Amino acid sequence: DEEAAGFMKMGFFLSRVFQEIASGAYESCKSYLKEHSLPSLSQMNFNQKDNYCPDNFSSAITYTINDFSNKAHVDNDSDNWTLIGFIPIRQNGKIAYKDFDVEGGEFVIRDLQVFIDLPRVEGITLVVLKTSELKHQTLPSKSTSDLCTRFGFSCQISKTMTNTMEKFHN
Repeated sequence: DEEAAGFMKMGFFLSRVFQEIASGAYESCKSYLKEHSLPSLSQMNFNQKDNYCPDNFSSAITYTINDFSNKAHVDNDSDNWTLIGFIPIRQNGKIAYKDFDVEGGEFVIRDLQVFIDLPRVEGITLVVLKTSELKHQTLPSKSTSDLCTRFGFSCQISKTMTNTMEKFHN
């Protein structure tokens, strides 16, 4: 069906991007998923006998939009890598390459003293880090015209999914 095809396409795209920018982290995530027989974020159904797909690297995707922010935190996911993306968009959903008017929304990795000044970035920003080990946060943001926003997403291996699947397999 169309929804399943969309998830497969998204999973394949994110898999290729992750592999290109951080191949070691990508391979670590793939190995973890295979070792724990976890479904991938792009699978619509779980096949108990053969769950492996060569593009699997994450069991979950989260996203947020519209002036999101959070407090400094460490994620409670599996001890593996997370692919994080920030995409400047217009309210119509198209990427905002020019005239992006969102102020703030910087991404901070406190434990490394890294500050990614997203308002100064033109285009898509991707970050790969161990969010279960490093304190990080997104600072508050606001569009001056309400015509633009920032779409944020993260792909990670859920500890809850891992624990559930371990119980399922035992």
